[in-house]
Amino acid sequence: MIHACVVPFAHSFLFLIAQAVGPHAQQADVGAMVLWLGVAAAVIGAVSVGAYYAHRAALRRRLNSHPALFHALCKVHQLNRGERTLLWQVVRAQNRAYPGQVFTEPGWGAGQRLPAELRAKAAEVAKLHNKLFG
Repeated sequence: MIHACVVPFAHSFLFLIAQAVGPHAQQADVGAMVLWLGVAAAVIGAVSVGAYYAHRAALRRRLNSHPALFHALCKVHQLNRGERTLLWQVVRAQNRAYPGQVFTEPGWGAGQRLPAELRAKAAEVAKLHNKLFG
C-alpha cells in the first residue's frame, strides 16, 4: 500500500526536478538535485519504516488480547459459530474480565449458576459445557 502512494509521488518529484534543471544544467545544479533526491529518498524511507513498525505494533496489540485468546481457544476446541456465540453470551452475562476463563473454570455450566437471560438456553449451555469439560 505504501508503494502505491510513494511511486507516483517519486515520479512526479523527479519530473518537476527535470523540468527545473533543464537540458543545460550546471554542475552545481546537478549536485543540488542529487542532494534533494537523497533527502527525498531518506524521508520516504523513514515514513515507510515508521508505517511498517506502526502496523506491526497494531497487529500485535490486536492479536495479543483477551478476545483473541478466547477465539483461539474456540478454534482449538473446534467450536462452531453458534457455540462460540453462546459461550460469548455466557462470558458477557457473567461479566468476566478474562473471557478465556470459561475454558479453565467448569463452574459456569451449572444450571443454578446460569444468568437469567441464559436459563432459556440451559440445554444448549449444558451440551456446550459437556463438550468442553466432558
